[in-house]
Amino acid sequence: MLKENTCYELTQRQKEVLALLRKGLTNQEICKALNISPNTVKVHLANIYKILEVTNRTEAVSILSSKTSSKSTVQLLFLGLEKLISNENAHFFFLSLVKNLHRFELINIQVAPPDSQNSSSDFWVNTNFSDGRNPTIFLSLHHANSSEILWSTSFSFSKKDDLELESSRLTIHLWRQIELASARLYKQDTSLEPKWWYLTSYHRIKTEARTKESWLEAKEALHALAQEKEPSIYVSFILATIHYKALLERWCPLSEYESRIRELAAYAMRFNAGSQYSMFIIALANILAGDNSHSISYLKKITAINPLCIRTRNLLAQLYMLQGKDDLGLEEVSFYEKMNIDFVDQPYNCATKAILLFLAKRFNECIQFCSEILFIMPETVIPRIVMISALGWEHRSEEAKKHVELFKKHHPNFKLDQLGNVIQGIHYEKMDIVLQGLSLANMKI
Repeated sequence: MLKENTCYELTQRQKEVLALLRKGLTNQEICKALNISPNTVKVHLANIYKILEVTNRTEAVSILSSKTSSKSTVQLLFLGLEKLISNENAHFFFLSLVKNLHRFELINIQVAPPDSQNSSSDFWVNTNFSDGRNPTIFLSLHHANSSEILWSTSFSFSKKDDLELESSRLTIHLWRQIELASARLYKQDTSLEPKWWYLTSYHRIKTEARTKESWLEAKEALHALAQEKEPSIYVSFILATIHYKALLERWCPLSEYESRIRELAAYAMRFNAGSQYSMFIIALANILAGDNSHSISYLKKITAINPLCIRTRNLLAQLYMLQGKDDLGLEEVSFYEKMNIDFVDQPYNCATKAILLFLAKRFNECIQFCSEILFIMPETVIPRIVMISALGWEHRSEEAKKHVELFKKHHPNFKLDQLGNVIQGIHYEKMDIVLQGLSLANMKI
């Protein structure tokens, strides 16, 4: 009988060959993909069949799918630490990177020399170091199911560098690349385990486009996953996050999905209250209940656990501004701007800064950010309303009129008395700024 841990008995190269078999590649195509000879492919296949106790490739692929579904953790292995020990700065930088990744509390991280690579690892990072006048550390990201280098980067040290800051920046970039690679690999091979990580990563990245279609698809897939025995809190976290986005975009009934988020929060409090992901769900539930103060309290606890969680700081910035605490809100924005993150400027993150700029009465800057968002996502509600109000304050009536017409086109059934539900929780003084701007723009719906 096949052992439960068979997937861990395969060597790294055997797992790569098996991954290509899953995709239906012939022996010749595997040769080209892995740059190995036909005889080497045959040897690998023979060994794979022996380990899996099968006789052909069809059985190998099917038995792997049916027998390896118990995998529950994601493994990340760092290779090459011994190359950095001789340089104090490089060693500190590397250890800070590993420490920061641990703070995300989702994947198992190990550090090992190159000759001790464990075939059970999902991801691994090869580390190299060049000493000399400009000491440089080189990192490359790999996955067991891909022969490609998924991502690579380098960092050169200088005496002026803030190594803790640079390590934090690189941590966020590496984490982002692991998420992107997980989504891409799952799209290529939906049998990847564990599902709580790969399936969830796929839908998390896909819903960044902020379309109703991507939300509906994610909702169905993740709801089914959340119904499994002892589901990961991360699945509940992503479900609550995408439902919250759907509420903001008015894609779903308010009362029904507020209730769903409350149910996820109740589950989180009962079974995993200390997790940063549980705290985030609870914070969302409190926002929907109009209790922004308790939401802020939970979000601050998360930043104490994981200072590099950009999603938390993004939401925290919004809540500070909604309470009229402009300085604290802009501090959170400046934090993730300081991290120098390229994906911070994607539309779904630009929306936060646009709202913050509006509430700080920096209307021209707000208009610029809203323009970028609406160019990509013209149907989104809040940036369009903020844009119209900002144009009203700047007395740009013709532009405001065009945006009012576009808003009506995308939301023909929207009534102005529904505005409170769209921007609920906003500080009353700030609410007046929005409403006065809309009045100046002659927005009548």
